[in-house]
Amino acid sequence: MPVIVAAAQLANKDANRIASPLDLAHEAVLRAAADTPSLLDRIDALYCPPASVFAPRTLADELGEMLGVVGPRVTASFSGAGPLTLLAQACEAVINGSARVALVAGSVAEASVKVARAQGIEVVQSAPWSQGTAGRRPLLRDDERREFFGAESAAGVTGPGDIFALVESALAHEAGRDPYTQRLWLGELMAPFTKVAASRPELAWFPIERTAAEISTITADNRMVAEPYPKRMNSFPMVDLAAAFFVTTDAVADELGIDEHARVYPWSTGHCKDVAPPSGRPNMHRSGALLAAVEATMRGAQLGVDEITAFDLYSCFPAAVQLSVNALGLDVDDPRGFTLTGGLPYFGGPGATYVTHAIVSAVERCRGAANERALVVGVGGAPSDFAATVFAARPPSAPWSLERCESMAAVLEAERVQVDNARSGLATVDAMTVVHDRELGPVSAPMVARFADGVRSGACAAATSVARELEGVSLVGRKVRVSERDGRQVFEPA
Repeated sequence: MPVIVAAAQLANKDANRIASPLDLAHEAVLRAAADTPSLLDRIDALYCPPASVFAPRTLADELGEMLGVVGPRVTASFSGAGPLTLLAQACEAVINGSARVALVAGSVAEASVKVARAQGIEVVQSAPWSQGTAGRRPLLRDDERREFFGAESAAGVTGPGDIFALVESALAHEAGRDPYTQRLWLGELMAPFTKVAASRPELAWFPIERTAAEISTITADNRMVAEPYPKRMNSFPMVDLAAAFFVTTDAVADELGIDEHARVYPWSTGHCKDVAPPSGRPNMHRSGALLAAVEATMRGAQLGVDEITAFDLYSCFPAAVQLSVNALGLDVDDPRGFTLTGGLPYFGGPGATYVTHAIVSAVERCRGAANERALVVGVGGAPSDFAATVFAARPPSAPWSLERCESMAAVLEAERVQVDNARSGLATVDAMTVVHDRELGPVSAPMVARFADGVRSGACAAATSVARELEGVSLVGRKVRVSERDGRQVFEPA
């Protein structure tokens, strides 16, 4: 039976300290092993989310050398679901005997990069400093982005925030709310996250409890980013955060003399990848893959959602929270809350590493508490990669389970909506947003629309003036005219 026997997380908030991800990850590992130092000599496998997408060496390489790990050093894909899949691999390793002790550790040091550059110091390029060091290449090449994010790419979407804003517009339309009303409602959704962040001042980057109005009202320090999201609804990546935890078996834990009250058990994991981005799904505001992942997790744990006592739902943007809430069949005002950390906009959004903090927070919540059962949900791929795990202080009645939902691929493929970014004519808008520049205000209006035959296409506003006219307006459910202009798909309200 796999069990987490040691865990720790930390934040570097010293404005004068320039720390690398390796520094922070190593410190987190040492803190995790403080009560059982012998764990450090027994690490057979190391699993790390990527600290950087630019460096030639990975955090797993660097940390593995520092710790003397001679076994596998595994790096996850750049995904918010990655730490849960790494945990699953660690569980498999200790179960099948290929490792007696496995370590999962992750970190980013974006705040240190910012401090260093302000001082005229360029961080070392050979080390995995950060997810954004030097900007040598994007997460996806242009051809990769166009291939997967077909309609979104044609619409001029440039990052995850824009994609989640598109999804948000579809959620708002289904709920019957205009962009302004949706923004106010989202303030209510996210305010409880800030209360949790405020309770963790040693870790949370913004440990400030805010009202719904403070989150949703547009001000000089809460500018609009992509409608309906102002800054305080966006993941904040410029942080120095690290987390680590050790996975082994009860037998090894007994050998090492680890107290039973220190042990927390992963009960089950579900992992599913969607075959298409939101524009390729029947409903842009729902994901069959996410539903499959959480259903597999609950099935493996032999629990109902009502038996979960605490949640950490991925919260890079409010749409991510709502996707998980809907998949789990929860009410948005569920008294159990949706975060253990404070969420990515307030605790901090450390790249692909955030869920290591959610896992450690779940361990902290469950440790020594016989009746606690926490569910952590990870969302990645903007959003196309989903994983979930149940944690508890008691071992499960059934063996730990992992379901990768391979059979769902054919189902999802059969439901895939055709995308054709060379279409022209009248179409009905399924999702849209207005993107704002820090200085210029509205500068673009990405849109995904469906033609009468069900084929979707992405397009951007025909001119900046159109984007300005659409500020605060939703075209979802309305007709637009799509055409090609200067090699781009553009639209104008019909």
